[in-house]
Amino acid sequence: MENKEILQKAIDKAIANGFGLKENFDNEEITVSDQIYKDSFSEGYLLRSTSHNYQFELASIIFSHSFAKVFWGKEIIETGIWLDNDEKQVAIAWQYHLQQLVLCENPLLYIEKFL
Repeated sequence: MENKEILQKAIDKAIANGFGLKENFDNEEITVSDQIYKDSFSEGYLLRSTSHNYQFELASIIFSHSFAKVFWGKEIIETGIWLDNDEKQVAIAWQYHLQQLVLCENPLLYIEKFL
């Protein structure tokens, strides 16, 4: 999948789960336009609706706590890490996945696994 498509599906999923982004667009349908800039520090896209355009840095959405909470949820998950007492480590889903996302070379590829 192209980055733009991954981002569109991730935003759609987050909005369906309660992400408040549509309020900035008068509750109109939001689409991700073509990438508008990329440098060594950031990547930017244009979000569009019928009557609004909004430029944003990719990281400002995908690394936000509010996005992570609705994208991955608040349930307790096993992390796959074993503790010294032979128990599996557990974490809150959104916190665990946000930590993993930060460590990724290409965060959108990590997000793609959950679409």
